[in-house]
Amino acid sequence: IQALRHLVVGLALDWIAADMGRFWRHVTSDSQLRWIGPDKGAIHLATGAVVNAAWDLWAKSAGKPVWQLVADMTPHDLVRCIDFRNLTACITPEWALDFLTAQAAGKAGRIATLK
Repeated sequence: IQALRHLVVGLALDWIAADMGRFWRHVTSDSQLRWIGPDKGAIHLATGAVVNAAWDLWAKSAGKPVWQLVADMTPHDLVRCIDFRNLTACITPEWALDFLTAQAAGKAGRIATLK
């Protein structure tokens, strides 16, 4: 986790929350750390811890649990949280946006079930 410190200390929460996918790419693309194993091993576990902490901080600043922060997002905002670099062969941002928009009709009922 300390190895990632230089990537996150000083970042504004507004910058992180504006595009969580961009934040993920920022944390995972450091050229000096990527060689350790870009998507595996200790560096990936540390990256997950840092990104989870960012989600927790964002939710706390909004006065919500993380699940509700995510549930309250518009389809566009939710898609912006995803790094699609390794997904576009199966799911594109456009497809995800269309899918989430189509599912919006039952969203209130699903949120009520969670509460």
